[in-house]
Amino acid sequence: MAINLLGFILTRAVAQRRGASDQDANRAGLIGGIVKPPILGVVLATAARVTPPPASVALIPPKAPSKPTLHVTASAATEAELTWTRSEGALNYEIRRHYDGEWKILTLNYHDNEYKDTRLHPGHYQYQIEAKFPGGIAISSEVVGIHMGPDYLGVAAAGAVPIPKVEEREAL
Repeated sequence: MAINLLGFILTRAVAQRRGASDQDANRAGLIGGIVKPPILGVVLATAARVTPPPASVALIPPKAPSKPTLHVTASAATEAELTWTRSEGALNYEIRRHYDGEWKILTLNYHDNEYKDTRLHPGHYQYQIEAKFPGGIAISSEVVGIHMGPDYLGVAAAGAVPIPKVEEREAL
């Protein structure tokens, strides 16, 4: 077994500074002075005393990303207004719309938390917001539906119910 004199001296000095006895410092020096082949990859412990962190240091686990909460309302017969709660830590948002049997991405890398979808045709629309986080993590909102058209005033629900026309309301 080969001993590295400099490794012995340095390891022994560190052990002594950390309060080890002379005998323990000598043991640590011997262990620290042993020439180790790099292939072994074995970590040898020293007799040095480890000081725990102060009690005032608290480790706070990272907060889980929050899901955006989406609200959809009709601002006109052909316009839907989307608003959602911001997700803390989100880099940006992706806005999706489902209409006529297919999903379409309306925006990528959107940074605000409100969006107006215009030039809508009569029919049922569904929207979803996806919050994008660092590391490729993405969390989507629930799908929210709204029915648009002249007989509807934009009822935001999965099974939208038409609001009666003025003439029908007067007849009631």
